[in-house]
Amino acid sequence: MSPTSRTHQIVRAVADGTGLTEEEVWLRVGSTVLVAVVLGVLHTVELVMDLTADLARIARE
Repeated sequence: MSPTSRTHQIVRAVADGTGLTEEEVWLRVGSTVLVAVVLGVLHTVELVMDLTADLARIARE
């Protein structure tokens, strides 16, 4: 069984179990992934900004 076929079976099962349509399941999965990516990018930017500030502070000392 191909990964694509398994994915469609999982989505179909989730849709049947939750009462959502397959499109709604995909939208919720997509929005969850999007939120996770955005939060990851923001966390990375914060980390880089903190590191840059620390390096600038160390260079001044």
